[in-house]
Amino acid sequence: MPLLLADKIRARREELGLSKASLGRAVGVTGQAVSLWEAGARQVSLEVLAQLASALHVEPHDLLSKSQITQIDPAILAKSLASFEAVEALTELTIGQKAKVIAFIYSKGGVVSSSDALALCRLAM
Repeated sequence: MPLLLADKIRARREELGLSKASLGRAVGVTGQAVSLWEAGARQVSLEVLAQLASALHVEPHDLLSKSQITQIDPAILAKSLASFEAVEALTELTIGQKAKVIAFIYSKGGVVSSSDALALCRLAM
């Protein structure tokens, strides 16, 4: 059975020897928020995912399972890409392509131009 995001956060945090509080400080949340993520009681927002991945020294898509990647709403990805024109293109992406788009978004700090968004969607197709 694949590891869930909650399990991946906890395992990587423990592997790095980080407390919940120190991981929380690194991503701008409380240790309680980290506890809730690890318990699966609260979802990690796409905005926080990049900071979390950075603090854990992994890529954002490495924290997500294939099912979580496929469940990401294309409208949310398009908003992150700053282009609602990209919604139609994003609905056609495979799991691997969505993972590449997510990695690209976060490599740009979560904000890319509309022209970058459309170019990325065309390349991913």
